[in-house]
Amino acid sequence: MAHDVRQPIASLQHVLSLFANDHLSADEIRQLMVSSHRDVTSLVRLLDDLLLWVKLQLNDNTLQKTTFDLPDVIEPAVELFQSKATEKNILLEVQHGATTKVYADREAIATVVRNLIDNGIKFSKPGDRLLIRTEPAEGKDRVLVLISDTGIGMSNERIYQLFSSPAKAKRNGTHKEEGSGLGIQICMHYLQLNNSELFIDSKTGQGSTCWFELDIS
Repeated sequence: MAHDVRQPIASLQHVLSLFANDHLSADEIRQLMVSSHRDVTSLVRLLDDLLLWVKLQLNDNTLQKTTFDLPDVIEPAVELFQSKATEKNILLEVQHGATTKVYADREAIATVVRNLIDNGIKFSKPGDRLLIRTEPAEGKDRVLVLISDTGIGMSNERIYQLFSSPAKAKRNGTHKEEGSGLGIQICMHYLQLNNSELFIDSKTGQGSTCWFELDIS
């Protein structure tokens, strides 16, 4: 974990040193700024995960359930990751069902959605597609939220590890993106607090679908 935090900071420090000593051309500065922006963005998300994890370890299970529209959570998350998806040439799409008002902790669900979109992009290849959609849960007063990708997928064994020992299941993305292993644990915990759970369906080389259900308002 210390390496995950230190690496992007050390990289940015090196770039700033080169810049301060006039060792870079204008083109090199632009290229390095793009790379540094990506590293710092990943670091911010990692720190967010760490703060959430500390909060969970302190047994702070306080929820603030409210009624909200799922698009108000999903659309900002898509916007947040649009540049990362564009950089990897991955198409992000959203499809909403007729019923999108739910009763849950808005910030907790936003965290889950961000983590699942980030993972979908991380394990997708150029030209792949990631679809976020909502639809009624059949026979229930609930809404399904599904995040599907056409990426590299995973085996049943890895899915089992994600739920039983997430830290051991972590792996680099298709562009060598590193992960903390905390994201899935945080998702599972927050969904449990919101009377839900995480499901994953995937096959190696055929993409993955992650989904959960929320109570209709």
